Amino acid sequence: MARLTIFVLMMAGLLPVSAAAQEVSGDTVTVAVAPEWIDTGLIAWITPRFRFKTRVTIEAAPYAPSGAADPDLLIISAADAPETSAPRTPIASRDGAQYVAIALRDGEQGRNAKKLVSWLVSSAGSRAIQKFAPETGPAFGPPGDAAPAQTAAAATPQTDQGEKLALQHCGRCHVINEKNKYGGIGSTPSFGALRTIPNWRAKFDAFWTLNPHPSFTQIDGVTEPFPEERPPHIAPIELSLEEAAAIAAFAASMAPKDLGGEVKVE
Repeated sequence: MARLTIFVLMMAGLLPVSAAAQEVSGDTVTVAVAPEWIDTGLIAWITPRFRFKTRVTIEAAPYAPSGAADPDLLIISAADAPETSAPRTPIASRDGAQYVAIALRDGEQGRNAKKLVSWLVSSAGSRAIQKFAPETGPAFGPPGDAAPAQTAAAATPQTDQGEKLALQHCGRCHVINEKNKYGGIGSTPSFGALRTIPNWRAKFDAFWTLNPHPSFTQIDGVTEPFPEERPPHIAPIELSLEEAAAIAAFAASMAPKDLGGEVKVE
């Protein structure tokens, strides 16, 4: 009955089509976003594209460090990011600034925020961001364009967990460190070699979106289940977003391998 009422109001012109569609689906994600994403029109540009893919509507407001808003997700400059244990996912860069997404809720409450983060780092989301042409100022580029210096970070409990997960799961194909130096697949770069890539952090932060990982990797609450008619060809890797972040943090704790030059990865 509710859907019929909405349809009648929409046809009578008393309820906008966009409002009707949102009322029917009821799926939204509230985002506190860097002001320049609003001023340039970028957030308005990606909102319908994300909704078309997921049926989730982005409700955006400018990020204010002392604001009273309680968003599901932050999309802000890494320099402005607050201190939090939530994973930071690099998603774009512009004019020397690196932008990160930080999901602030866990479980079912954070489901749509994690969907948005996953889409932003996917090939479709990255293309949408980079195709956007602001009326003034430079365009937005991939996060690797503003990657930090490639230095090793200090080990922490998170990096210790990341090492164990990397050896367990990533060690199937990659040499991780001295603990599996005779493992991996010869055609697959080691973690140390991957650390020489200029945008290595962006690749580690969203590795599950980069081929061949989507065919056998599941991130709880983010990726869609494998189709029954197309199961993974090898034993699947199942991780939480926090575990995936731990693997990236472990990679950051490693020094790049001295290869005499960077590894070329498409």
